[in-house]
This record gives sequence, C-alpha cells and structure tokens, in this order.
Amino acid sequence: MCNRQITCLLMGLLLHLAGMSAQEFRATVTGSVTDPTGAAVVGARVELTDLQRKTTSATTTNEVGRYSFEFLLPSTYALAVEARGFKKYVRENFTLGIAERVALNVQLELGTATESITVSEQLSPLQTETANRGGLVPSVMVQYLPNSGTSVFSLVFVMPGVIRNNFSQNPGTGVGLAGAQGASEFMINGNAALNNGRVWNNDVLVNGVTSTTNNNNVSFTPAVEAVHELQVKTNTYDASYGRTGGGFVTITTKAGTNQLHGVAFNRHFSSALNANRFEYNRTGTRKPSTHLNNSGFEVDGPIWLPKIVDGRNKAFFMMSMDYYPQRTPGSGTATVPLAAMHEGDFSGARTAAGQPVIIYDPTTTRLGPDGKTYARDPFPNNQIPRTRFNPVGAKIMSYFPKPNFPGIGPNQSDNFFNSYVSEWIVKQLLTRLDFRLSDRHALYVQWGGTYNTQFSPGVFGGREGDVAPLLNFGGVTPAGNRNWHGVVDWSASLSPSTTLDLRGGWNRTEQIRSNDVSAKFNPLDLGLPASLVSQFWQLQFPALSFGTYGGSADSRVKYLIAQQTLSLQGNVGRAVRSHLLKLGVEARHYGDGRIMAGNPSGFFGFGKNWTQGPNPLVSTATAGNEAATLLLGYPSQGSVDLNIKPYWNARYYALYLQDDWKVNRRLTLNLGLRWDYQTPLWERYNQTTKGFAFDQASPIAAQVKAAPGTENCPACRDLRGGLLFAGTQGSARYAWQPHHRDFQPRLGLALQLDRKTVLRAGFGLYKLGVADPDWQGAGATNGFSATTPLIASRDGGLTPAVTMSNPFPDGLIKPVGKSLGLATFLGSGVTFLYQGFHPPTSYQVSAGFERLLPQDLVLEVTYVGNYTQSLQVSAGYNFIPRDKLYQPVSYYLQQVPNPFRGLLPANASMNGPTIPLQYLLYAYPQFTQVTGTIIPIGDTRYDALQTVVTRRFRRGFTLIAAYTISKCLERLQFLNAQDFRPADPPQSALDHRLTPFDLPQRVTIVGTYELPVGRGRRFGSSMPGALNYVAGNWILSWSVT
Repeated sequence: MCNRQITCLLMGLLLHLAGMSAQEFRATVTGSVTDPTGAAVVGARVELTDLQRKTTSATTTNEVGRYSFEFLLPSTYALAVEARGFKKYVRENFTLGIAERVALNVQLELGTATESITVSEQLSPLQTETANRGGLVPSVMVQYLPNSGTSVFSLVFVMPGVIRNNFSQNPGTGVGLAGAQGASEFMINGNAALNNGRVWNNDVLVNGVTSTTNNNNVSFTPAVEAVHELQVKTNTYDASYGRTGGGFVTITTKAGTNQLHGVAFNRHFSSALNANRFEYNRTGTRKPSTHLNNSGFEVDGPIWLPKIVDGRNKAFFMMSMDYYPQRTPGSGTATVPLAAMHEGDFSGARTAAGQPVIIYDPTTTRLGPDGKTYARDPFPNNQIPRTRFNPVGAKIMSYFPKPNFPGIGPNQSDNFFNSYVSEWIVKQLLTRLDFRLSDRHALYVQWGGTYNTQFSPGVFGGREGDVAPLLNFGGVTPAGNRNWHGVVDWSASLSPSTTLDLRGGWNRTEQIRSNDVSAKFNPLDLGLPASLVSQFWQLQFPALSFGTYGGSADSRVKYLIAQQTLSLQGNVGRAVRSHLLKLGVEARHYGDGRIMAGNPSGFFGFGKNWTQGPNPLVSTATAGNEAATLLLGYPSQGSVDLNIKPYWNARYYALYLQDDWKVNRRLTLNLGLRWDYQTPLWERYNQTTKGFAFDQASPIAAQVKAAPGTENCPACRDLRGGLLFAGTQGSARYAWQPHHRDFQPRLGLALQLDRKTVLRAGFGLYKLGVADPDWQGAGATNGFSATTPLIASRDGGLTPAVTMSNPFPDGLIKPVGKSLGLATFLGSGVTFLYQGFHPPTSYQVSAGFERLLPQDLVLEVTYVGNYTQSLQVSAGYNFIPRDKLYQPVSYYLQQVPNPFRGLLPANASMNGPTIPLQYLLYAYPQFTQVTGTIIPIGDTRYDALQTVVTRRFRRGFTLIAAYTISKCLERLQFLNAQDFRPADPPQSALDHRLTPFDLPQRVTIVGTYELPVGRGRRFGSSMPGALNYVAGNWILSWSVT
C-alpha cells in the first residue's frame, strides 16, 4: 500500500512539474553581466551558439544581472552579449566538456551596438562554480591512450582515488564491450562493498541514464570509437546524484554536427609484439601465439538526403559498429582410463612410483579376525568380470576416449592429447539521433545492443562431433551476454529563467549458459530408471566427477540471468537572482529473473573408496581406482537439484532540491537535499523468507519441554524460533522492513582567492543501492528449492547402499515451500534476512585547493574522506555462550539425554536417544545453525591525500598525473562467534583491519602529444599526401602506473 502511495505521489509531482531529472551529463554556462563600475546590467541579451551545429540559444539577464544556459552538448561555443549603451561583447571558440560548469562573467564597455569587443582566449580550467571533484578524460585521450582491451573502463583508473578491486589496472580484453562486471570492477575513494562479495557501489551513466543493473554490473558500455568524453566524479555534492557509495562514471557518446565525420578501423593484436610472461621465462616456456582483430566504424553528421531531408543545423546522427572476433588455438592433455580398463582389466594400473594398484571387491567387506577392523578381498588377477559391470556405469565409461598419448610416468598420466579453438566474439551496434526542434526545444534518442558469445571447449571438446563433448572436462559451457540500451531525452527552455528536462532509459542484460549437446541428451539413454528420470525437471547429461580422471566442468542447459532497469528522470531548473535552483524526481524499477537449474538430472561422483582395501576405511595410493568404481556402478556421492525460477523486483524513488548560490563574485555555495526510498526486494511469487521468529514458540516446544534431558538445555525450557515467510501471517511481500527516512544533505563551497587559486570543500551523505539478490545469501529462498543428497552408504562407508541402476530408491525430496511454517528445516541449518536492515550510508568529505600553474597546468591537492556505516554482515545465532567456554573438548562432545529424540527426523545425528552437549547449549538448539544475513552493523573508512596535475588539450599536449596516499580500514567480520550480540547487534565487536584492497600509494601518469610534423602542423605543413600518410600527424601517447 505504501509503495502505491509513493508511486502516486511521484506521478503527481510529475504532472505538476511537467518534468524531472537527475545526473545531468551536459554542460552549464552561468555568469553575470556588469557595467564598467561593476553594477549589474539588467535585461542584456545573451546568445550562445554551438559552432559545430550552428544552433543558437538566447536569454536575458535577470534583476541581478545573471544568466544561465543548461543542457549544452560538449562542443565548441561562442557567446555574445548586447545591451543598449554598451559595446557588443563576443567570446569566441571556447570548449565545453561533459557535465562541465563554467562561469563566464562579462564586463561591458560603454559604446554603441555597432562597436564590439572580441575575446578569443580559452576559459580558465579552474573550477570556480562547484565543490564537486572529478576528472575529465577528453576525447583525444579516449581515442589514443594505450588500451589493449579496447575498454572505455580502462580509462577510469587514470584518476586519483580509483583502483581495481584486484589491483590490476586493465579490466581485460573486450570487457567493456561485453558489458561484464564494469561498475563492480573499480572502487572510488574506498567506496564500500556490499557484504564481503566486493561488488563496489558505483553508478555508471551513459548520457545521464544509469547503465547499471540491480547488482551494480554494467548493462551496456559504448565502444571506444563512439565515446566523446568520459568523466569520473569522485566527490559530488550535487543533490541530483544518488544511490552510490563512492562516485560516478559518466560516459557521453558522440553526437553529429554539421560536418560529416567518420572512421573505419581494424586493430590487429599479435603476440609477436608482446613480451613473454615472467613465469614462462623462468620455466623456459615459449609464449603462446595469439592473433586477433578488432574492426568497425563510427560515422556522424547531419541527417541529409538530397532533395528529401536537409538536417543541417537541426537534425544529426551518429552510428557505430564494433566487431571483435577472438579465436585462440589451444591444446591440452587429460588422464583417461587405459584401454584395458574399459574391459575391466586393471592389471596395468600403477602408481606414479610404479607400484601396482590393487582393485578390491566391495561386496566382500567383512569384519576381520581381530573384531575391530574390516577387510576386503581383491578381484582375481586385478580384473573385474563383465558380469559385475553395472550397465549405467559401463555406459558412462564408454564416453571416455581411449588414450592417444604415451602418458607420463608408470601411471601414464596425461595420456590423452587434443587441440581445440576457444572463441570470444563481441558485436555492438549503437545509433544516436539529435533533433533541434526549435530554439527552445531539443530531443535526442539513442539505442544500441551488444551480443557477446564465449566458448572454451577444453580437451574433450564441447560440440557435436568432438571427442567427448558430454564430459567436457576443463571446458566452459557455451556462454553469452546480450545487452540492450535505450534513451529518450527532451529538454526545453520555458522562459529566459526556467528550463525543463525529461529523460527515460531502459537497459537489459541477459547472461546465458547453454550446453547444446547436453540439452539433447535423455538420461534414460544411460539406463537410469524411468521412475527417477520422470522426477527430473530438466533432462540433460548429468554432472560427473572422477577424481584422477577429472570431472565434467559444466553441463548446464538451463542457466539464465535476465536483469533490466527502467528509469525516468529529469528536472525543472530556474534562475532566481543569484540562485540557480533545480527540483527533480527520479524513479527506477529493477527486475532480476533467474533460471539456475543446478544439477537437475543429477550429479554423481565416483571415488576410489568402493574399490580400495584391504581395509575399506583406509585410503592408500596402491589400492582403488575411480574407473573401477564406475564400472561397478557404485557412486561415492551425488545429488539432484529441484530449483525455483525466482523473479526479483525492487524500486527506487528520489526527490531532490539543489541550490547553487553565487554569494558574490568569489564565493559559490552548493546547497542540496535529497530523499531516497529504496523498496526492499520482493519475489514475484513470494518465494522468499521474511525473517526469523525469535519470540514465537516452536511447534515442538511442548514436546521438548516434557522430554528428558532439558536440564542440559537452557533454551529447551521455552523453545522458540523458526523461519518466517513473505506474504504469510499478514506479513508484507518485502524481504525486509521498508525504510523511509533516508534524507541526504549536501554542502559544498568554492572560494576563488585570486585569479589563479580556488579553495574547494564539501560534505555530503549518500545512500548505497540495495537491490541485488546475490548478497542476501542462500537463505532468501530457503524451502522453495530442494536438493536430494545421495545416500552412498548406510554403514559408514563399509558397503555401498545404492547402485547407478537406482541411485535414489526413496525418490527425490520435493520443495516444502512455506507449508511447514516454523517447522521448516528442523534439525538443519537455516538462513534468514535480518528485518532491521536499511541502506548503508556513505559520509563523504573533501577539502583542498586548485592552483593554475604556468604552461596551462592545474595543480589540485585535496584531502578526501569516505566513511560508510550500516554495511551488512552475516552472523550465527547458535554458538557456545561465553560463560560455557574454556572447558575441555570432551565436555562439549559428551553424550547426554536428547530432548529432541524422534522430533528431528531430517537429521539422524540429532534424532537419537543421546546428543553431544554442545548442541544443547545453543540459543536455538532445534537447528544446527541459525544465520542472519544483511545485519547493518559493518563499516569502512577511507582517508587520502590526492594530488593531481592536469593539462587540457592545448597546442597538441594533454596530461593527467596523479599521486594518492591513502588508507582504507574495514569492520566487516567477526573474529569469534561470541563477539556477535544477538540482543543488540550494533554493540557487536567486529574485527578492525585493513581492507584487502588497501593501496597505500599509487601513481598514474597518462598523456598525449601531437608530434609537430605533418599537414597543418609546425613542420611539414605542405607535406605531400602520400608522405603525410606515413610520416605526418603522429600522436604519441603513454600510460604509466
């Protein structure tokens, strides 16, 4: 009900405001117009012209002489100011970058309108209008910095405070296009991970629309050739930004202009140009030979068809295509059973030392003469008679190829060799259309998609016609990612002082795994009984494991994670005297559907245990063989999964108000307030737990209280606890309790001390995003999926209990769902979602200065702090109390009368007449463990001094040189189970330690330099075309970390 009310409230605001937004990626120009005495000039006409598109916007100065232009595409501009009694002022050829805020103050001179003053110098690179911190990677760096993976995300690491979560600074070949990981690959200013899964809470925006999924992976990443600029926002005190724990990466795609531009490319990567790896050099191994190509094109310009459409000055397009086919030859070896073993002859089986390996008959297991140890007899001549072959085991054995290689040593390991080809193919198409509907209205539309397929077949292959595709040892099931992206944006100037923007976005990503060979397989063909196969919800080749002979790595047929994000955003901006106000609303819907079958047709493992001896309980190198166990058809372990197909939902709403107040010519204050509401996750069919009933009586409480043995069990006198489920007993569908009080104030200031120095500082609160089912733990769907374990033995491993002809004689366990209520999983461990969870809070602060140096260099030195609290941790509620510690081990293991006798049939070890005392000391002894997840008591702290020197592209030279000194601490884990305080979780004692990703010092230096040789340059400006193609217009670029 609350969710519907909030939705209605936001829609009402939409209708009232006629627009909404957040995360603006376009530039803003503001300023004041004064006369020679410094007095404000009211009503002056100000025109801003996009020189590349020949489009003009106009406004007038307000009652304090101020003006503003918003929603400006990165481009080259000219500004003109006219007022009666003053000379016309013209500022030519200045460049605006992504999300840049520029103060352009104009002092008019007395004169007539026919006179003019023209200024052509570049704008100051100092940030005088905002306390926001970050760095811009200009288009020249995007195109020319070394980037072996052709991933735009490789460029974020040039900024101070940004590191990868595994310290590698290159996300890897093709990862940007593939859309894999992305936002979770880097951390900004020590931003916290959710749980200990290390998924960093950043947001990636493509043209102002989020491109991250509910679990903070990137759904869509434009190809490098389609990117105009990239900006990393490391500290943002603008209330229009939210749902992050560290920062933002904003990517702006290229937009068409009045001139037609295009590039066609083919990048050739060859291992011949690479150095060999260190470990290969040490072992004398030659580097692998790899050759691949990356080709595509990008074209942009006006929409123009002769005599049909002339879009110059009003309609523009951009289109890019990227194709990345990587086929890498490989080879490898595997150990397969000897040819004679297929016939049951193990006389040639040897250890690595050359000793014979004896095969024992498990049906001969008996108690030895000493009455204490057991013994088995070996098969005569180390040969298993065909009459003893199990038909299912023999059928599986037939899928093994015969050795084709001599093998290594007496045991002939690695006796099978094969070559194969691994594939990774990425394709992307992106299109953007921009329309200048009038001087006051603009529209752009962008859509694109990426298709990524990946397949590494391994030694046995993975496709029909390969050697043994069903076994697929060491291989990877054919996989793929499909990503789609769409944006629609409409902006308008409603009056000289009021602007409006409305923007919608859609992103969808699908992660697919599908073994086509396994999908065509019916387990009946192995000889498994029809009564069992009829209980499988998905038919495929079972997963297998053979120890010495490896195991099938991936036979999954049904595996799909489909995630999509729908977003609606915008703002109303209004200039009021010296205030630039923004009021905005944002809404997102996250969907996450999953088909993760696990092992729906079973998993079976075959060990040496059933053919080892003479003592069946002692494993030695000279007894037993997995292939022999397989032929006999005795599984050592196994299971069958019956998994649900959940669909998770979450919504995110935000309201914000931002006031950028120009207090005077030197001081600007950024004042903001943001309110976020993130609904808890809910599963479409209520297939989720709701929490734990700490205060409700257990269904077996009365029986336990009356049973003998309660004197050793304090909790048994009033037994409480059990799982709760969503949508039952009047509870809501949400996985935890909603939290509506997430207000986030923001404060920033920029003080210009002189023409070359600016002091900037800020403080802000942020709420982290919480919409990922993965970090909740397996307990979220307790009871709705079921795994049936294979009972391999009923006498402690002495004799097999089943054969492969009927491995699950009692049938499969069916999911109980919520039908058992508090009795669910009695005698087992349970996991639940802590109901008091709320989104973590990030407190961010920065203070420093910028100084303009000679040669257009800018020095920035800043202290940065990021403290994040209420991070989720997991804790066990069943532990030995402190007052019972420090006893000998025998005290806890002593057998005492069991008050749960006959009440916990799911766990034989807890259902007998006696039980180890340890279990009765727990707070909830009817469960082996009670684990709470998403308990919001963890925190991290990041402190750093960040120094960066930059030079924007001028006279052919760009530079970003950064040095960071930092320390990152965390409290996310318990040293001892007793450190957790269930009655008051915030008072729990967590271990205070350095994070695994603490990087005390880091230096990065990147840059580009246009060599002054070639057409249009200092030397060789009239160089012949053919010579210029070879020797002219070279660009030198470098990247040092």
